[in-house]
Amino acid sequence: MTKKFWQLSPAERRVLLVDQGILTQAQADFWSTQTTLPETVLLGLSENNIGQMSLPVGVVPNVQIAGKAVTIPLATEEPSVVAAISHGFKMMSQGRTIQVVKNIHGVTGQIGLQHVSASDLTILQDHQADLQRIGLAAHPTLTSHGGAIRQIQIKRVGQSDAAIIVTVDSGNAMGANIMNDILEAMARTVTQLTNAEVLFAVLTNDGRDSLTQLTVTVAFDQLTTKTWSGEQVAQRIQALADWAQTDPRRAVTHNKGIMNGVEAIVLATGNDTRAVNAAAHAYAAVSGQYCGLSHWHVETDGLHGEMTLPLPVGTVGGATKVLPSAQQALALLHQPSAVQLQAIAASVGLAANLAALHALVTDGIQRGHMRLQYDSLAVRVGATAAEIAPLAAALAAADKPSETLAQQLLSQLRHKGEN
Repeated sequence: MTKKFWQLSPAERRVLLVDQGILTQAQADFWSTQTTLPETVLLGLSENNIGQMSLPVGVVPNVQIAGKAVTIPLATEEPSVVAAISHGFKMMSQGRTIQVVKNIHGVTGQIGLQHVSASDLTILQDHQADLQRIGLAAHPTLTSHGGAIRQIQIKRVGQSDAAIIVTVDSGNAMGANIMNDILEAMARTVTQLTNAEVLFAVLTNDGRDSLTQLTVTVAFDQLTTKTWSGEQVAQRIQALADWAQTDPRRAVTHNKGIMNGVEAIVLATGNDTRAVNAAAHAYAAVSGQYCGLSHWHVETDGLHGEMTLPLPVGTVGGATKVLPSAQQALALLHQPSAVQLQAIAASVGLAANLAALHALVTDGIQRGHMRLQYDSLAVRVGATAAEIAPLAAALAAADKPSETLAQQLLSQLRHKGEN
């Protein structure tokens, strides 16, 4: 009987991916070796470091995103995340029904000014072209990498303050450092032109200038279980998704399920998980109430999903070029542009969301989740690679699995092996 991908050992998966042309042998060798980052890299990434830690990297192979097949790398310590995303993409016909409706990439920053007179505002309005020239001079490589300063806005804030809002197309960079260089150069000029006082000059992690919008259609037969028809499951998913639009408590968990997937690919590719999380949860509250980021509704041809997500990520600069594992992860994705990575990450989030909703309205979240937790429990009590699967199966069959029981079952397993 042929093993499924998730049933293979890591070594067997690497061999298969090499045979399929997804990995080169050099890439497979990289993932097979636990590499230690050199001290120079550690010092460049973090202060006061005393060492480093590792996370597993799993993959979901052969997913179609915008007509292109990719193998998606996911860095996570949560056992059920990769399995859930794989299941979500399977229900989406391996991503073939995903449509990218909107995909823009950029970054916005603010210069906050105090004690701004009416004449100061007029001066700033009149000197927008100068501010743009000075901003570009602060980062001269921006235009050579396909970027530009898109817009400069000057807005009154309250009675005596004002903000200069700058929007930049940052090319394939996430753009935080580019934006801060531009803003600080502009801020110095503002103090020369006006009597206003600069309070701050920094990017905003709002993320609405890097929005990706997806739609997907899931056929009813992909949702069917032993207990429920596909149409019934679809109706229940719609009801649960609607609940997340009106109940913030449900919405938080709904969105956490999305971010389980998004954060795993963001981390794998060396991007800023804090920035992406901040932007996503802020966007979830853009209406004034915290709501679910995805919408699901039933139509005659299946279950339709839609999600718009801010994804401030990049594929050049920062840790993407410092971490060898991030470089390898981007290679798995065929060296995507920033907007391509946004589309892939959003698709991962939608797959994770669909899998979570499907589990909740059918068997419950714990069944699949605990199957993988038993693997972790087996490792915790000292099971070898060959012992994990049989011990996890024995734990799944037990009435009350526990660490004590796991130790007992492991002893029994080893005793049988000796006889």
